[in-house]
Amino acid sequence: MLKTLKIINRSLNNSKLSSFLTLKRTVYRSVYDHSDKIAVIDDNGRYSYKNLISASFQLSNKLLKSIPSGKLKGERIAFLCNQDVSYVLAQWSCWLNHSVCVPLCKDHPAKVLEYYIKDSKASILISTSNFENVLKPLAEKFKIPLIVLNKDDLKMKNDKIEKDLDIFSNSKEDALILYTSGTTGPPKGVVHTVSSLKAQMDAMIESWRWETKDTLLNVLPLHHVHGIVNCVMTPLYNGSTLVMDQKFDAATTWNHLLNDKDPSISVFMAVPTIYVKLIEQYKKSGWTSKDVEQIRKMRLFVSEQFGMSEAGRVLSNTIDGKKLPGRVGLPMPNMTIRLTQKDDNNNEKIVAEGTLEKVKIFEKGDHKDGNVSGELHVKGDMVEYEMANNTFKIMGRTSVDIIKSGGYKISALDIEAVLLHHPSISECVVLGVPDAQWGEKVTAIIVLNQNAEKLSLDQIREYCKKKLPAYSCPTNLKIVDAFERNAVGKINKKELRQKLFPTSK
Repeated sequence: MLKTLKIINRSLNNSKLSSFLTLKRTVYRSVYDHSDKIAVIDDNGRYSYKNLISASFQLSNKLLKSIPSGKLKGERIAFLCNQDVSYVLAQWSCWLNHSVCVPLCKDHPAKVLEYYIKDSKASILISTSNFENVLKPLAEKFKIPLIVLNKDDLKMKNDKIEKDLDIFSNSKEDALILYTSGTTGPPKGVVHTVSSLKAQMDAMIESWRWETKDTLLNVLPLHHVHGIVNCVMTPLYNGSTLVMDQKFDAATTWNHLLNDKDPSISVFMAVPTIYVKLIEQYKKSGWTSKDVEQIRKMRLFVSEQFGMSEAGRVLSNTIDGKKLPGRVGLPMPNMTIRLTQKDDNNNEKIVAEGTLEKVKIFEKGDHKDGNVSGELHVKGDMVEYEMANNTFKIMGRTSVDIIKSGGYKISALDIEAVLLHHPSISECVVLGVPDAQWGEKVTAIIVLNQNAEKLSLDQIREYCKKKLPAYSCPTNLKIVDAFERNAVGKINKKELRQKLFPTSK
């Protein structure tokens, strides 16, 4: 049964909050506990936690001097930096001044960057030298300072760390503004407080049993929650080591993963597109017997998860638990989700409520009122809870992934999962196209593998009927050369539908 997913992002409880408020810290406690340990490795070198905090202090003072008031608490600072240690320094220097970070994306056009800067009300811009020409016109337009990082700013020192700093002392302070990926519409700004970021990182560490000896490889863009919080902030918060690549390259990533010497990667996170590219690279590479043996020895497993800009990671399979394709496990620690459904009178009722420990199903006649109090974020996704496997399955966004055809509610994601197993199909998107007779026609848009023969609609339907009910099989087919993706590798289905089927709404 399909339900609407709601999420309660729990803040720290009173006892945790009390200890957190009295803790004197810089950006993370790891700066004190692991000051001499290597924190970041990039193309230019290796940097200890002590190096990072010393350079961040230097940059934070430079930021203070850039404005007449000499105060930056609560100010929004937007930055466009390389995906290397400069990114971490920009982030930490903002927080040392109690400012709010607004990370920008190098792949966004000037108009989009202008929108983010204006919408966030940024008062300072930071960039590395290679992006100076991108941000300089915007700094002039909004009459705000532009700080361009130079070699001196990136010069690492080993200054003594003062322990009486009170940087993240107020858990209610705003710390980070992220913009949604724009999968279903224009990007929206999401404000994260200190406590919400800490709750996300604590949940990650608990759920995935992070250790300080872990080393994470990041290849994701650093303007979205997955790359920023999961891949950069969490390892540094935990006292682990972070390896930063400027961009994703399948061959380079495989080299990292196969390397059993320092730094040996133990944690890797990515989006589905990247895993597809890694598999393609694996198939076409001339692997030696030694490489193949190394891959066999690696504890490689893919654990699916579900997250969003507003709350970070929400659902995840555990390390030890059974991992079923298409299933995203259970709620993260300190997270509660509710499934709601409208009754015959169109009133919203809670039909299930779950945490990591337990999922409770409310029987018919025992529904809870959907308009409950609490810190509730409404998410327009349709999900299934599978009691037999004690796991959740994301069916898709109600706006684009749930197709209403002939009286049925059909999951586009289920159809896509079947089509992706076809030997001739490289990529696919399934969406509903308005139709006078059926309401919506189930439409498959596919990219063929290189040298694959063209497929017909009848062939697609016959293939799908082996695994799907007849009403879920595509009734419309479009073959394209490639899909346009946004900066985090996502396809905007609304834009795609409008482009390929302009008469649809």
